[in-house]
Amino acid sequence: MKKITIVLVLFFAVGMVFTSCENTKKGAEKDVKEISTEIKKDAKEVEKGAEEVGEAVGEGLEKTKDALAMNDYQCPMKCEGDKVYHEEGKCPKCKMDLKEVEASHDADNDKTSEEENHDGHDHD
Repeated sequence: MKKITIVLVLFFAVGMVFTSCENTKKGAEKDVKEISTEIKKDAKEVEKGAEEVGEAVGEGLEKTKDALAMNDYQCPMKCEGDKVYHEEGKCPKCKMDLKEVEASHDADNDKTSEEENHDGHDHD
């Protein structure tokens, strides 16, 4: 009788081990599916955010292009010195039509042209 009891307990223990392993495996599969779903959801949010950033960059680029394309206008009599306006109109002092002026050179370009003019000269 002791042998039968030992065999039954052993059989029951082995059965429990296999059953618990299957449950663990099913639980792990469920966890993997949940994590996979979360990753897909996060990826969609990242894509949406990237699209929004791309649109914002595009809008900023358009605004920059527009700003660079703006013409400057100045009074031909230079009543206000070198003051320029970004829109056509009339001078607030003498009421003459503002005239379009050429784009001014920046300091880097002026410096480069100075250096070019002094090539071959020896300066201390």
